Amino acid sequence: MVDQRFNKKREKGTKVLVVRGLTILVALLTSTFLLTGMSSAAVSKLWPGPEGGTVQELVIIPVSPFTTLYAGTRANGVFKSTTSGDSWAAVNTGLTSLNVQALAIDPNTPSTLYAGTKTGGVFKSTDSGASWTASNTGLTSLNVQELVIRPDANFAIYAGTATGGVFLSTDSGATWSPTNNGLGSFDVRALAIDPVNTFRIYAGTRTSGVFISNDSGSTWNAVNNADLSGNENVQKLVIKPDTPATVFAATNGEGVFRTTNSGGDWDQINNGLGTALNVQSLTIDPNTTNILYAGTATGGVFVSAQSPTTANGDWAATGLTSVDVKTLEINPNTSSIIYAGTDPEGVFRTANSGTTWSLVITGLTAADVQAFGIDPSATTILYAGTDADGVYKSTNRGGSFFERNTGLTSTDVQALAIDPITTNTLYVGTKDGKVFESNDSAFSWADNSGLAGSSVQVIVIDLDLTTIIYVGTIANGVLKSIDGGANFNPSSSGLGPSPNVQALAIDPSATADPLTIRTLYAGTDTAVFKSTDSAANWNITALSGVNVQALAINPDTPATLYAGTRGAGVYRSEDSGATWTQINVGLGTFLNIQALAIDPTRPATVYAGTDEGGVFQSTDGGDNWTAIDTVLSDSSILILAIDPSNTTRIYAGTSGEGLFLIVTTTDPRDDNGGGGCFVATAAYGSPVGPHVELLREFRDRFLLDNDMGKSFVNLYYTYSPPIADYIADHDVLRLVVRWSLLPVVGMSWLAVNLGLGATLTLIFMMLIMICATAPFLIRVRK
Repeated sequence: MVDQRFNKKREKGTKVLVVRGLTILVALLTSTFLLTGMSSAAVSKLWPGPEGGTVQELVIIPVSPFTTLYAGTRANGVFKSTTSGDSWAAVNTGLTSLNVQALAIDPNTPSTLYAGTKTGGVFKSTDSGASWTASNTGLTSLNVQELVIRPDANFAIYAGTATGGVFLSTDSGATWSPTNNGLGSFDVRALAIDPVNTFRIYAGTRTSGVFISNDSGSTWNAVNNADLSGNENVQKLVIKPDTPATVFAATNGEGVFRTTNSGGDWDQINNGLGTALNVQSLTIDPNTTNILYAGTATGGVFVSAQSPTTANGDWAATGLTSVDVKTLEINPNTSSIIYAGTDPEGVFRTANSGTTWSLVITGLTAADVQAFGIDPSATTILYAGTDADGVYKSTNRGGSFFERNTGLTSTDVQALAIDPITTNTLYVGTKDGKVFESNDSAFSWADNSGLAGSSVQVIVIDLDLTTIIYVGTIANGVLKSIDGGANFNPSSSGLGPSPNVQALAIDPSATADPLTIRTLYAGTDTAVFKSTDSAANWNITALSGVNVQALAINPDTPATLYAGTRGAGVYRSEDSGATWTQINVGLGTFLNIQALAIDPTRPATVYAGTDEGGVFQSTDGGDNWTAIDTVLSDSSILILAIDPSNTTRIYAGTSGEGLFLIVTTTDPRDDNGGGGCFVATAAYGSPVGPHVELLREFRDRFLLDNDMGKSFVNLYYTYSPPIADYIADHDVLRLVVRWSLLPVVGMSWLAVNLGLGATLTLIFMMLIMICATAPFLIRVRK
């Protein structure tokens, strides 16, 4: 009797398991569409590279074995190396402002360091960079250009700012107070503390030379005698440690100055520097203090072996030449090892006092993506042009990139265009005025002839006759080729003398002869110009007196065009340039517009890329703008491109942060608080992972094309955001959800690749198999 009851319970339990299994399967299948929703804009960093970028500050931890360094970059925060620069890793947790201009290490507690940023003030880390917190109480100017710590009192920290002068903290950065009495300029770029008399501090300013304080910054006096007139832009100050009355000042445009009496008199010591007089960094060999190194903006690194005693400096070039050097740092134990932070290459290192240098940037990803293109025939193929590393290609929507520079002798790529008809043909333009062509999808490049050698800013190809190519340049205006780039000829009549053309746009309207009657617009540093004869002649439009950096034309109504300017925001014309209206509502202070893009399927949707303000979106033709992300909120956007096959995908190339993908929702209610990332995005941690992409494709193809599917999607948009938020906050739950989604991902793959009908047939067969095997399972359990 007991066995019968037990067997009945077991039979019932098995049936329950089967029913539950069927329920779960059906639920998973019907919820496929529920797995790919997102907030109004989800941002994912596609490509952290290429390696390199602008390094503005370097510091070495003064602890044996002296192998740990920190690098402050222009746009990608702080990087750390524990291998003397052989490899780097970003350490930015909590660092919300990524333009790092200054770094300082606590000499007594090297695990404590401070970062001065351009827009976020001072950040402090007490765990060797693992995490950061803002330390800005009382700091009214958040553009911090210099940080120094008093060596005998590590709680005292000085900050030089761009608009607030000098600030002092006496509690390790917890609070700050201005200390500017007598300081003639509040734009302070350099600070130095006397290592012997620590009450004595020097300040270098952008417009008023050098100031000295003998009372810890309470009062200041100008010390601009003899050669140092007081009008100099002082960028760096260093004190000779064994004779602290000797101070060196690096200036922008006038080279190096030296005083041997604490600023009583200055001498200009530039012999050997030549024209490299923009000196951005100075450092003294700590072990042989008569050796001084200078990092310059155009000439690389120089060394002076007798500078403290030689009247003119006697500088000599090291092995690092023709490089923009922002900062120098010497290994305090082995002074033959020197590091140079550069723009845009990254970090160079020498082990023989500058005779030879090598680039050490593995893992240091802070480069510019300043040109970008999507293959219109295969939108999984992307091309990116960088400021120092040439061209990179991806064949999987940015999942991975590969360098494609064979034959590309110039690697500062500022412009890129893909032939819209023969898409394996590409063109890139470089800073040194060359146009390269590839006819094999970027596997190899050839240098086209005919250019005048001026910086190429933009390339556009005629939509109908793709052998016609227009190039916008600095100083030489517009150049035109009618033979596919084999030859270029000036086409700038009416643009004025030496025009700087920074943007070009072609009217997509049909024309009987694109060779002679195509309408184009050119944005220069002074105005927008228009040509109605394929660039043979240009006339100024009503928009003048502004620096135009971007242009975009509405594809449905080409009489509507937009102009992005430097400092004046966005302008719109609805009559082909006859009149213009400034449209900046919602942009706030971010009026330096460097990129524009119009959604081709919804032309009232316009995107604007700003300098240090991220990406803004307008859904009403520019009348109102909204920042569509927080990840890029302080990023400098150099290029925007919209995926023509899925216009919710917007690519953003940045200054120093690589390439990002912004995915906007297709449901307008998400713009009104639809919530965080939805289930699949929360589970997989990225809106652009392959599983999420697959599920999204299933949703778009099989659910959003019918009323029932749309109803399900709308229902999901209403109820799922808090669930997704909860999943995103719990790692174990994220793992469980990922495992539970595997059948859904598999079914979605079948549907996308085999069709929905075949997939439903397979599902039906699976259900039959489950039902057929259920009695057998019950009998076995008996």
